[in-house]
Amino acid sequence: AYFLVLLFFIQYKNDKVIFYSACALLLLLLSVKNINVGADSVSYIRDFTAYSLGHANEVTKYRTEPIWRWIAHLVVFFKGSYASFQLILFIITFLPVIYVIQKNSKNYLLSVFFFYSFFYYLNTYCIVRQAMAISFLLLCYSFIKDHKLLPAILFFVIAVLCHNLA
Repeated sequence: AYFLVLLFFIQYKNDKVIFYSACALLLLLLSVKNINVGADSVSYIRDFTAYSLGHANEVTKYRTEPIWRWIAHLVVFFKGSYASFQLILFIITFLPVIYVIQKNSKNYLLSVFFFYSFFYYLNTYCIVRQAMAISFLLLCYSFIKDHKLLPAILFFVIAVLCHNLA
């Protein structure tokens, strides 16, 4: 069965309809994930709830990683729920990966297959801030490869603002 899947990816390697459909399906799966799935979810829910109740000063762990905090403030400002906050984080994480695959891959679908198979996709369920940082580092690398240093530096800074370990 594994070889049949690989043959499918090779046969339809750059079919954009299938590529975008596969990406949309993966994003849909992320968006309907239970809020309790993931290693960091409990602390994210607790901290987002503190933000939504106006106790942002009590949440100190994101002071050096402000992207999470800024997105939380934005979602709370627009009266969003934790589920909408989580969806925004996943979209921000997923779009750079889609862009880099489309820009650099000779076989879009095989790249999506490896993105899923090697657990990067599944790690976005657990380590959201780190996955966001990795996505922006992927963009950074893509721009370095194209000798575009200013956007590369910008995305590197964004990655560091997502997570200190970037």
